[in-house]
Amino acid sequence: MSSFLTDQILRYDGKTGAFIDVFAQGNGKAGGLNGPNGLLFDSDGNLYVTTQGSVAVDGKPDFSFGLPSQVLRFDVATKTSSVFVDQPAPSPDSFGFVSFLGLAFGAGDDLFVSDFANDIRRYDSKTGALIDTLSTNYTDSVPSNNFIGSLTLDNNNILYSVGFDNTANSRNLGAILRYDALLGKPLPSQGNSGSVFVPTNDKLLRPIGIIYTDRKVIPVPEPSLTLSLLALLSFCAIRILNKKTKSV
Repeated sequence: MSSFLTDQILRYDGKTGAFIDVFAQGNGKAGGLNGPNGLLFDSDGNLYVTTQGSVAVDGKPDFSFGLPSQVLRFDVATKTSSVFVDQPAPSPDSFGFVSFLGLAFGAGDDLFVSDFANDIRRYDSKTGALIDTLSTNYTDSVPSNNFIGSLTLDNNNILYSVGFDNTANSRNLGAILRYDALLGKPLPSQGNSGSVFVPTNDKLLRPIGIIYTDRKVIPVPEPSLTLSLLALLSFCAIRILNKKTKSV
């Protein structure tokens, strides 16, 4: 897990939750683990990490060092890292900075990286070369009124991300964005425009994380089982009521 305000990656036992070690530590230099955010493994076991370019000082992020936001790639066996993606030019819709956040692999193992300051960038997972840039400025202002959180892809290579409006009167209300990841094309839902899949609403407040799954993570009882449970509850309720009646 990434520990943002200590500039560390920590390892824990996946079965017991016991702490193992500090896998990596920031050094306050370019190319280091400075303000770690997202984590992602590739099929070869390499670990990718986004950094926002800050240095943890007394439990707070310090940007005065002028360090870049980058994507690092770690060899897990040796714990050594290299810069896989260096800081790009800021989005023309941003406030003039870059802050890499989310990571996800698409079809063909292309690497998608979200930028908190705006845009999602698509990189070649072998070379780190930039392939495409997807605009995330759904509030349609320059600089953009919205910031961007993490991202995820479904089995059809449809990409989803979240954002929130940072203007004073917006109350950090969020929205969900959707794209065709291969074509870099926005896929709004019916009645919406641009990339807006779920429009700004008061149920999403400053959203950051998002994940897609096609599995039923919450089991739904079969109708017959539901009826059996209801019958059992009713039977128990009658037994309890009868006992109370007899005791009166």
